[in-house]
Amino acid sequence: MKIIYTMQPQNEPERFETDRLIIRHFKPEDWHDLLEIAISKESSEYADCDHPWPTDEKGIQAACNWFVKEKLIWAVEIKSLSKVVCFVNFNGINKSGDMDIGHVMNGKYTGNDYEYESLAVLYDYCFKTQSPAAIIAGWPMGDREKLESLEKLGMKITSTGMGEAMQPGKDGIKRKIEGCRACIKKEDWEKANSVCYKPGN
Repeated sequence: MKIIYTMQPQNEPERFETDRLIIRHFKPEDWHDLLEIAISKESSEYADCDHPWPTDEKGIQAACNWFVKEKLIWAVEIKSLSKVVCFVNFNGINKSGDMDIGHVMNGKYTGNDYEYESLAVLYDYCFKTQSPAAIIAGWPMGDREKLESLEKLGMKITSTGMGEAMQPGKDGIKRKIEGCRACIKKEDWEKANSVCYKPGN
């Protein structure tokens, strides 16, 4: 898939667009869609591998208001539905010069390449403007649905290991789970991806 994206002609863009998606900062009214993402995430098989999210209206409204202020968190909106189905977070550059980028998707909308398309835009933007040595992400090895999107971006699994889930299960015990670290270097990104930035108006 060739992806062409545009962004506002600013040093700190507020919005990117592809044919199918708008990738932008959160708005307070996005809380309804964020609640669906939270419920989907908390009901998933790997919910215990992340911090718990609120799934009540008051809690998610507070979370959404915090997201609005954080300019490194991006909402992924499907144009045809005017609906936010994913969020992407730039978690910062580590001592090795690698940018950690995470994302959470509403499970109802997987299988349509929305994850791949939005991450491709933001990876490209990150490499062009933040100049990390690489982009990294970590997640359970068993979650093939999520890892397939990362692998399609050209990311390679560079390490695996057994660890403890972040949250206990219903039995009060934190399960052991195999996790991995995926990575793509800047030079490999530039060679492998059909992503093109076209200046917006």
